[in-house]
Amino acid sequence: MASSTPGVPERRGIPGAEFVEDVQTYLTQSGLNVNSALAILLERLQQYKLVEMRLLAQQRNIQARIPDIEKCFYVVATLQTKKGTGIFPDFEVSEGIYYWARIEDNDSVCLWLEANVMLEYSCEEATALLQKNLDNAKASLEVVDADLQFLRDQATITQGNAILLGPLMGLSCNICFAREYLVDGNVFVFLFSLLFFMKLSDIV
Repeated sequence: MASSTPGVPERRGIPGAEFVEDVQTYLTQSGLNVNSALAILLERLQQYKLVEMRLLAQQRNIQARIPDIEKCFYVVATLQTKKGTGIFPDFEVSEGIYYWARIEDNDSVCLWLEANVMLEYSCEEATALLQKNLDNAKASLEVVDADLQFLRDQATITQGNAILLGPLMGLSCNICFAREYLVDGNVFVFLFSLLFFMKLSDIV
């Protein structure tokens, strides 16, 4: 993405946005006309949207991994609990068809590390590895969640700046932005609208 506004902090490569309190001062200091300023803001919004899509994909991927790790953790814990007594799990032979088997030796397990890669670990080693992976996944999810919140805040500020430029222009556009906020456990949806009306002389 483009660099952050000078003096405005960024987060992990996501540029920050500075709220424009006075439009004329902003245009003078930036050396831009209204059309150029709005074009830059709308381009930045598009960049924010692309980053948001990437972060949401990462969020979904991590959220899907965590339950899988927790299930593996539960299986290994069960094997350790039943150590020395044997267990009778059901195996899926084919879709919808299961068969039970007796497992006497449950001192080790095989874990899928990635596609086509499986390694055998002792139950203790597997527990430590799964715990590490689970902690890393939860930490990564917290980082992505914070990135998304920061990104949405910057997008909201940028949308507000674009709205402030509207009265100085005569563009024909109707752009609406919806944004959800979590406040005290309740979700509030704020609608931001850019309503610019073309001058009659521009359409004659």
